[in-house]
Amino acid sequence: MATRRLNVTIPVLTYHSTNIVDNTYAGNDHVALASDLEALHAWGVRVVSLDDVAAWYHGDDAIIAGGPCVALTFDDGSDFDAVDIEHPTCGPQRSFLGVMKDHHDRTGRSVTATTFVIASPGARRQLDERSLVGRDWWGEHWWPEVRSGGFMSIGCHSWDHVHTVVDEVAQAENVRGDFSRVATLADCEQQVREAGDYIAARLGGSRPAHYAFPYGQFSAYMVEEYLPGRQSSHGFSAAWTTAPRPVTRAESRWTLPRFVCGRDWGAPDQFRALLGRVFP
Repeated sequence: MATRRLNVTIPVLTYHSTNIVDNTYAGNDHVALASDLEALHAWGVRVVSLDDVAAWYHGDDAIIAGGPCVALTFDDGSDFDAVDIEHPTCGPQRSFLGVMKDHHDRTGRSVTATTFVIASPGARRQLDERSLVGRDWWGEHWWPEVRSGGFMSIGCHSWDHVHTVVDEVAQAENVRGDFSRVATLADCEQQVREAGDYIAARLGGSRPAHYAFPYGQFSAYMVEEYLPGRQSSHGFSAAWTTAPRPVTRAESRWTLPRFVCGRDWGAPDQFRALLGRVFP
């Protein structure tokens, strides 16, 4: 591969481990992740952590001295992120964690990701029953182990995702399916601070540093007032949308962008084209 110039942007790539329709690239984010890691390796693009991206965003160029890099994130935090499962229609599935470990063992290249988990046990229980197959595949038992394993860190994906299948959500009017309607202090306290509190309690007091907006949506109140004004309370250092562009230092740290597998690319050639646009 030809030598490439240092990053002036860093793309963050997002995958959903519950996307298992079949065993093809387009229908299975586990297949896509394994393929994409191989493509990144072939291109000479390193995988770095969200903390590394944050350090670069704040002016530290050390991480880009080694050449082009991306960061990986996983949304929703089902067990499929970290636990191999027998899918009822698609057979054995290697977890995202397992895919990363396999890639590391095969190539020797460092690989890490942040998984954004939903805090509320009740919401996860209803998601498991109504969005999966009710086999208790949306737990939290694996959070401490993966956090200490070096391949994955835990971020926050809100209290309840204001998901359409959840009966009661932390939104003043119980509006579901639209996170931009989380726009009061009380809503934000539960969706942000209390969610972070819950996750931290399961991680021995270690608070998550990164927050990902469900559906990539946010209210003006949340990003202009609550997140910057109450950081000492909620403890997050950055928040992530799903705006389809790489991170630059011109972004607000409360609305940082991410590319999403399946929406922004859906095949190996599309992924290579995305890399070509970001790393010309």
